[in-house]
Amino acid sequence: IFEANLRKYRDMLIIGQSYVLGANFTDDNGQIRVEIKKVYHLDEIVKFESSVKNLIIKNNLMITTSSIAAVQAIKELDITSGQGTIIICFNDQKIKLPGKYSINDILAENIRKIPEIISANLY
Repeated sequence: IFEANLRKYRDMLIIGQSYVLGANFTDDNGQIRVEIKKVYHLDEIVKFESSVKNLIIKNNLMITTSSIAAVQAIKELDITSGQGTIIICFNDQKIKLPGKYSINDILAENIRKIPEIISANLY
């Protein structure tokens, strides 16, 4: 079955080149059925990997507020541990929360919804 699915790609494939196959494996009455979903040229995968490495990962969060209640609300959030830091700007002071946290867009959006938060930006 695998060879039958691969035949439709034979005109695309070049002898001596390297490819990565995207496939679905299913059980078909005791036989393993392979359905080729996508054929990737290995050079495409390498280019994609190198472009991903060049992206800037923002895993730190800067929060600005003028309310002590907002600071307390942030401290009460159940934020999972990770690699990022959280800094709260309150009354012209920067307070770095102890520990490392898992920072993402969803967390930043949830913090922005807390009353009296001026901003919550990833950097």
